[in-house]
Amino acid sequence: MKAWIYTLVAAALIFFVFLDVFILVVIGMAPTMGALVIDRSSRRYFTMTVAFPNGVGVLPSAIKLFSGGSGGVDAALELVSDPIVLVTMYAAGAVGWVIYYSVPPFVAVWLSMQSEVRAAAIKKRQKALIKNWGNEVRIEAEKLLPDDVNVSKLLGETVDEEDTDSTGEKM
Repeated sequence: MKAWIYTLVAAALIFFVFLDVFILVVIGMAPTMGALVIDRSSRRYFTMTVAFPNGVGVLPSAIKLFSGGSGGVDAALELVSDPIVLVTMYAAGAVGWVIYYSVPPFVAVWLSMQSEVRAAAIKKRQKALIKNWGNEVRIEAEKLLPDDVNVSKLLGETVDEEDTDSTGEKM
């Protein structure tokens, strides 16, 4: 709630003191405002992902507005009516949208691969422990597991069909 109050205070100050910058920011940050409307998460990750690149796209125009002297509202309207300036601001916002929608699948694949590598390392460690401590440790550990867990299957061992009974247990 405090963040919204601070944002509204800052917007009011910019509106009354720097109306030209306010016009530029409102028009240039349209992709961010769209993300704000769509984003329903509590932390607003989507909005932030779009806002930062969009702000970077608006920044050169704001600098141009300040460096040109006090052009006022006319200078701001002239800037936002330039197609190149609008494309720059909106393309930067589009970069945020692309990042938000394209990065999560890559992260999911990476995490999946990482978990598979960890699982393989754990299986290798389990086999080494059974080799060092003997099969008795494994038998005792199997007693503590639920009935539907097959340790041989978890360790990637193959079980001969002749050596098992109808329930899949070794004889």
